[in-house]
Amino acid sequence: MFASILHSTRRRKRPLYMTYYDLKNAFGSIPHKHIHTVLQVQRLPQHGREIIIDLYQGASFCILTKEGCSARIENKRGVKQGCPLSPILFNLAIEPLLQQLAACNEGLELRTTNGKPPVKVSRMAYADDLKTVANSRAGISSLHQVVKKFLDWTGLEANPSKWATLGWKLNGTRQQLDPVQLKLHNEVLPVVKLGEAYKYLGLKDALETPVHQGQVLLVMSKAKKDILKFLRSALLPWQKLDAVGTFVISRLDYHLRHCYPYKQHLHLFDRHIRSAIKATFKLSKSTTTEMLHQPTYSGGLGCTSLKTIATATQIGHAIQMLNSNDSMIRAVAEGQVLEVIKKAFVCTPDSEDSDRAAILAHLNGNDLRCLKRRNKKVDIRSLWSELPGRLSASKTQIETGSNGSDKDSRWFWSRPATPH
Repeated sequence: MFASILHSTRRRKRPLYMTYYDLKNAFGSIPHKHIHTVLQVQRLPQHGREIIIDLYQGASFCILTKEGCSARIENKRGVKQGCPLSPILFNLAIEPLLQQLAACNEGLELRTTNGKPPVKVSRMAYADDLKTVANSRAGISSLHQVVKKFLDWTGLEANPSKWATLGWKLNGTRQQLDPVQLKLHNEVLPVVKLGEAYKYLGLKDALETPVHQGQVLLVMSKAKKDILKFLRSALLPWQKLDAVGTFVISRLDYHLRHCYPYKQHLHLFDRHIRSAIKATFKLSKSTTTEMLHQPTYSGGLGCTSLKTIATATQIGHAIQMLNSNDSMIRAVAEGQVLEVIKKAFVCTPDSEDSDRAAILAHLNGNDLRCLKRRNKKVDIRSLWSELPGRLSASKTQIETGSNGSDKDSRWFWSRPATPH
């Protein structure tokens, strides 16, 4: 969702303001009183509330010291560590904040397919990692006030040193820094400047493409070093290959899914690894690439190329978004493809159904009467701009259909039938 916001902001040259929040010991400091209140507000059945309250009410602990056991200390805060119920309770405890942020009617609108209203996004949260989004200085300030009031109400403590804010506005045809001064406990929140980034959920958020490319290249460079360490280790040959796939290549999945490295970078990575494997197993330099990349059941070494992994990962990610159980995610995904199309083509659909036909034609590289290519490529790199090339390289295509149980048609990844 956030990638869609960044790409749409750059593509349509719109202002963007965001604030990142971090809480001190969030899971360990949620007041039990607040949990009880939220359970009532969310209308959880009485017997369910009683079971949860019984887990926490009257809980206490002792501290064992050299002098002996301390007096009982009543525990009035925090959810139980390791309990499968804890993440659910924490999400319920944060839900009032998310509802209040949505009620502000601020945020950034993302287009969807024709006939559907745009989606307004004002906040994103994953456990205790919270981010607010707006299209104006006043909007982001209003959302910040809501967060401050929620912290005062619940007694949760903030960690201002890990909070940050960033803002961009349009100056003519260019976007420039437009920092907003937000305060918490009389401390001004740090500002993310142009060329800098804030690391959120393992990825650096930035408008500049080089920042995204830089982080995936850094991860790929570290992966190459780790692969060489495994290949030079005292493990058995099959153990080396198994360790590389299990502990190194799997780490790249998240970045390949979100950062879209260039083909030449993937090619150089694969060539480097092939050379290292040939040297380790004393294979001839003329050994075919197919022998290295083919699965073991086909007589190969099973070292799938990173280019193939990146292609499969990104196509799979796109299909997951297009078929998401969340109608908002589905609508935004289709809307992002249409944005890419309308930047690259003059699109004149005949009807609302033509949106889906245009998406299919664009992704599969087919000609369609309603699409006329512009003179030059004007789009930015994103999942949806790279997807047609990935599908073409893998000789596959996207199709739509219904499995009989869904009201809406779904998207499928398939290989075209070979003509006889």
